[in-house]
Amino acid sequence: MARKKRKPPRRRPRRGRGTSANRQRSSSSRSSAHRDNKMFEDMRYLFPGDPSSWENTGEEVLLEALAFSGEMANEPEFKDITVDPLLCVETFTTITEELGVEPNVFDGSSEEHQDLLISILARMVQHLLTEELRHDIIHGLEQARSRWRRSRDRKNAATAAVVQSFLQSDPDGDTWSIVGLVQAIIHRNLIVGFELIQTTTEMLEIDASDGEITDVLEKMDQPHLKQKISALLDKIPRLNQFLENQVDNAWEEGINALFMGDLYLGLYSPEEIDQAAEILQPIFRAIVDKGETVQDDPEFKKQAKAVFSQLDNYLTSLFTPERQDRLRSKLTDLTKDEAYQGQWLPFLLIVQRVMSAEDAIENEKPFLTRALLGEIRAISKEADVSGESPPAT
Repeated sequence: MARKKRKPPRRRPRRGRGTSANRQRSSSSRSSAHRDNKMFEDMRYLFPGDPSSWENTGEEVLLEALAFSGEMANEPEFKDITVDPLLCVETFTTITEELGVEPNVFDGSSEEHQDLLISILARMVQHLLTEELRHDIIHGLEQARSRWRRSRDRKNAATAAVVQSFLQSDPDGDTWSIVGLVQAIIHRNLIVGFELIQTTTEMLEIDASDGEITDVLEKMDQPHLKQKISALLDKIPRLNQFLENQVDNAWEEGINALFMGDLYLGLYSPEEIDQAAEILQPIFRAIVDKGETVQDDPEFKKQAKAVFSQLDNYLTSLFTPERQDRLRSKLTDLTKDEAYQGQWLPFLLIVQRVMSAEDAIENEKPFLTRALLGEIRAISKEADVSGESPPAT
């Protein structure tokens, strides 16, 4: 009788080996261990001698490295880190008021003044530290440490390693406020905030003869102000982008408030608003009849395009050269009106600038349209509350 051939035993894959996920975890672990070893190698420069002696001096060396790491803020890896300068000033002012000290704490050079400043900066860090800022600082330390390793600058590489190791051990940022590097970055942006306010104040200074705000654009053309602004932008390279974002945000916030009727500038007469509402009536009626789903209707889109083209022509006919002059005068008055100070003043100053151009009516038609639609909306809301008849819709 022939013997049956036995199948070879099936090999079971060894656990923890061979799979893609395990190889990835193993590679990641080796990479992390390699980074830790590099960091430890860098730190050893601050701890010469037998490791058994580190217990007596280690804590003092570490604290000194953390406290005096502020000079690193001037290195190229950290020069580009920007914290909202005006928010820094606001936070500084709030803290000094809570402590009952004068904001001119910077003026003192005594040890007492310096200790107070460090205490204030530590509290500012607690208020201003964000996940993005933590990431930027850790990334900067990694880059700076690599550069110092390549140039064999072991002392700075060791200090950076100590700071990086300490900060990475606290991912929530609870103890970051005691680190000199973090305080120095906040301090630099705070100084820029004060300088921004001072420069802005000069651009918007009051003319003693008539008590009116002088022309911002003319002030910006003055050489000494140009030099100040250029110096500020050189101090923090990313400040220019930050300021551009602030302008964009102020514009978007103002335009949206206009459209929703929350910001009322009174640029149009009641008769003009009634005429515009009559032009828009087909759109209003279609929305009332069919609801918001009408916006997906091709016929409605075609109708809306024709209506807004008619509205565009109406606005062009309204703003004759004489009317444009009155509009600019109106905007200037609004920048001096106490009711529009604070939140809306930056937006009004931007509007005042863009509407001063000769081709403003053609190029800034979206602003004029949003303002008109917002005034129709605001009057309709007011009519609903008072029970009066709103503009014809």
